[in-house]
Amino acid sequence: MAAYSQDELMSILGRLVSGWENEVVEFKEANEANVRRGGRHGVRAPAATDTKADFIRAHSQDDVFYQRLVEQYLKTFGVATRSDFNDLLVPKLGEDLSDGEKQHKIDNLLTAMRRDGVIVNTGSRRYSQWRLGGQSG
Repeated sequence: MAAYSQDELMSILGRLVSGWENEVVEFKEANEANVRRGGRHGVRAPAATDTKADFIRAHSQDDVFYQRLVEQYLKTFGVATRSDFNDLLVPKLGEDLSDGEKQHKIDNLLTAMRRDGVIVNTGSRRYSQWRLGGQSG
């Protein structure tokens, strides 16, 4: 066993403790950021300073709301591209979602509507042209 002087041991112990303190601080900061963002399950109770409008704006609506927007768009214009749906839906999705999560949400919404027969893709995968189910191009 190596022999260390008391000063060397205190120095090593000090570095260990300060390293742990930094890790604890980093963990607390990451945990607080996760809680602010919505936690593990994306549910966050409104803070006392939130207004009802802020809470609704920050959180996504249910899928039926977005499906109705898509259906109304297609009833009005007849056909839509993916970029049309992005322009329609991205501003309406909750502020608690990242850009990637918003794109994924739109993917899932369109896929669910396609599987239910509500909409059909009459274009290619790369150049999709969405229409209401039962309409031909």
